Amino acid sequence: MDGSPLTRFQFCSLLNKTLEVAGLPNSRYKSHSFRIGAASDSFSYGHSETEIKKQGSEKVIWIVGSSIIKWAFYYARKSLDGVDLGLRRRNYRIFWQGKGGMKWFDLIKKIKLLLRYESPPEILIIHCGGNDIGKIPLLQLRSIMCSTLEELKQLLPKTTLGWSNMLPRDSWRFSSNSKAQNLATVRLNNFMNHLVTVNGGFFIKYPEITWDSKEMFSSDGVHLSYFGNCFLLFNLQRTLQECVLL
Repeated sequence: MDGSPLTRFQFCSLLNKTLEVAGLPNSRYKSHSFRIGAASDSFSYGHSETEIKKQGSEKVIWIVGSSIIKWAFYYARKSLDGVDLGLRRRNYRIFWQGKGGMKWFDLIKKIKLLLRYESPPEILIIHCGGNDIGKIPLLQLRSIMCSTLEELKQLLPKTTLGWSNMLPRDSWRFSSNSKAQNLATVRLNNFMNHLVTVNGGFFIKYPEITWDSKEMFSSDGVHLSYFGNCFLLFNLQRTLQECVLL
C-alpha cells in the first residue's frame, strides 16, 4: 500500500493464511516454489542465465530495534534514496524491523521469529538497549549483551553484525538524573563498539545527536525530530555504503 517491496516474511505469512482458508496443506507449498517459477518465467522472456542469477543474488540487510528504527523507516521512506538508502544499486535491500518499547530481552526472540520466514541476512544492524538503561544495573546489562552477541553468532554465523549506537536522551523513564543515564549510554556504546569490532563487525555513531541538542529531539525528549532522523539516516547510510564497498 505504501510502495515498499513485499518482504519474504510478509509473503509467507499471507501464503500460509491463504492455504489455510483454501484447506490446502502448507507443507506442500513454499515460497521457493515461486522463486523457481519466477526464474522460469524470466527465461521464457529471453533473459540470459547471467541476468537471472543476478536478479536472484540480492543481499539483505536487517535493521532491528526500538521505535527509533520504526521512525527512521518512516523518514527513510520519504527520502530521495528510499527505504534501501540508495543501496539498491549495489544489489542490497534493507528490511526494517522497528518495535516501539523494544527491550534487550526481545532481541533474540525477534531474530528467531524472522529466521522462521527469512533467510539469514548479509548484515544485521542492532539498535536496542536504551529502554533497559536505568532498569538493569550497568555491569549486568553489559554481561547480558555479551551473552546475546555469542548467541547471535551461533544463530547467524555468516552474518556481519553492526552496532547502532544507542542515542542520548533528554528524558529517561527510570531515572530523573539524565546526565548519569547519558554517561551510562556512552559507556555501554564504547563496550559494544569494541565487542562487535573484535568479532568482525562494525559500529555506527551519531555525533551530531547529543543530549543537549534540543533541536534533534521531539517534545518527549526521547524520540528524534525531523532533523534528528535526517542525521541518523545520514550516518547509517554512510556507514553502510562504506561497509558494502569493502
